[in-house]
This record gives sequence, C-alpha cells and structure tokens, in this order.
Amino acid sequence: MPIDLADLGDVCGKAAIGERSWHDVAKGVANWVGGDKAMVLISSPRNAYTSSITFNHNPEAVRRYNEGYNASDPRRHFAMATPVGKCRLGQSYISNDEIKRTAYFNDIALAGDVMDSVHGVVMNNDNVRVAISVQRGFRLDYFGSNEARRLEAALPMLARNFELSSRLALVANKHPAQSTAESFLVAPNFNLRPLHNNSALRSISCENKLHLTSDRILFESAAAKKAIGECVNLALSGEHAQFSIDGFVFRFAPLPTNLGFIANRSELALMTVGPKELPVDIQPFARAFDLTKKETSLLQSLLKDRNVRNAANDARMAYETARWHVKNMCSKCLVGSLTDLVDMAKAGDLSRSD
Repeated sequence: MPIDLADLGDVCGKAAIGERSWHDVAKGVANWVGGDKAMVLISSPRNAYTSSITFNHNPEAVRRYNEGYNASDPRRHFAMATPVGKCRLGQSYISNDEIKRTAYFNDIALAGDVMDSVHGVVMNNDNVRVAISVQRGFRLDYFGSNEARRLEAALPMLARNFELSSRLALVANKHPAQSTAESFLVAPNFNLRPLHNNSALRSISCENKLHLTSDRILFESAAAKKAIGECVNLALSGEHAQFSIDGFVFRFAPLPTNLGFIANRSELALMTVGPKELPVDIQPFARAFDLTKKETSLLQSLLKDRNVRNAANDARMAYETARWHVKNMCSKCLVGSLTDLVDMAKAGDLSRSD
C-alpha cells in the first residue's frame, strides 16, 4: 500500500522515541520514493559509508559492502560531496555502463540486484554524516527527477527525527550524578563516535592509564584496556556495566533502540564518561546553623533525595518526625522551602549564619 509523507513522518516520529523500528522507516522511505530497497548510510568525517539499516537488501551483498567494497565504491566521492538536504541520481554520479566490468558491479550491484539508486544526505556534522539511498532492482526502470524530488522532500523530516533520537538517548542515559558527562558510541576495537555534535568536545584523560579523543580510546594501561573491553562486550550482549578510574566513572549500556539508525546493537555500545560525584561535607554547615545530629542525618539524606518520605526512611525516622525536623531546619537556616534548604546546604552557603 502506498505511503504518503504524513504517514512517513508518523513512522519516523515513533522510531525516534523507540516505538517503531528504523527498518520500518527505511521501508517507508522506499515506498514513498518508489524503490524496492533502501539503506541508511553512516560515515565519520574521514571514513567511507557503512550501511546501518537496510530494507529488502541481500544480506551477503550488504556484508561485502561494509567489509571492504564501501571503500572502493566508484560513486563514493560523488556521494560524499553531495550537500546536506540534497539528492542525486546514482546514474548522474557514474553510469552503470562505466563500471559494468568492475568487481564492484559484479559483487555488489549484480549480486545484490541493485540496478539504480537515488542518494540523499540527511545530516552532516563534525562527528557523523548520515545519508539514505533508495534502490531499484534490474527488473524495474531507472529513477528520474521525480523520485529525487520525493526523497529530497523527506530529508528534513528524517534529519529532525535522527537528531531527536540522539538527544533523547543522551538524556535517558546520562546519570544524574554526571551533569558534565560526555556520551560516546564505542566499538569493540575502541573506536569512538561522540553521541552529540560538539566540535569543542574536550579530551578526557586518566593519567598514565587511558585517553579519550573524539574518535578513539588510547590506552597506556593493559588493565584499563581489559576493563573497558569487558564492559563493552557486556553492553553488546545487552547488559549494563561500569567502573571508576582516576576520578571518572565509565558507564556502559546497550545501544538504545531509538539509535538503531546508527548501527546494529551488536556493533556499538553506549559509553557515558563523567567525573565522580564528590560527597558533600555538610558538617561545617550543620555546625554553623546549630543543627542537631538527627537534623544533620536527615539533611544528608535529603541531599541524595529531596523526597522527605524517602529521606525519612533512609534516616530511620517517622515521616511526620522528618517533616517536623525539616520545618525546624528551614527556620534555623532562614529559608522558606526544602528546595532552598538543600541548595544552600549543597553549596555550603553560610551567609545567613550568625
């Protein structure tokens, strides 16, 4: 059944939040454009495209493409030069007649039943270039300008939802204690790809053990390499893992479903790196405002969880008793709310003390 642009937008939006698969999006784009195959292509700034999501493609031909033929793709340089938001016909790059005697044409085009394509660039930044290619097999006609216009009309919508999925994955997987954390996609060979576009991404360095650049983990310690390797493998198998080193916490998780347009979950893991949360010493604050031991204990719990009931359980006191202590502490510290009390204690603000 033919799909219209509004329907395709609905599928894209659901894929961005993990309610549909990106395979469904590739299928929808092929349907909208008028092809019988489609693939999402991902590239870092210095590398050839690799196919991440495919629809109706020969798996063996896709494997061969990703494992070497992508670097010798005769249309590669033309495709990489196509501007963001624009589409080009594959035959306008190089015609089949010009490459029909090459190994590429035999092992990829003929073996994969790919006679023609229309190629569109969805997004391109310092970290990643994303494109989508719709193909037709040899039993169909070549694409024309009408199909290129249809794919080009879908590119802004695809870009918005790819970016949305990345932002949602960032928010969902950032630990509350790591407000300054950096998130990366990491491969078993320790290649990295920052999850968000940040050309000013800082290099993370754990002295004499490892260094994180924008595209690679560099090791100086065999133990650190082994630890990260084991954590990556756990994440690739669907589990979560973490370890700490030199004041940094490394957290590993499976690739979120809504980032499926970037890679298969068996190929990349999500790694979030940030500083350890340092415990707040509230003793000087407690002494300055004459807080009792019970008040201080409750306040310490409130720093971890601003919910009074949860903090009361943590401090092993009744809920109503905890509320009474909070009221007393607010009075002693000359603040009007629990939020102000916690913020003041976290900051070690003694400006209102005698």
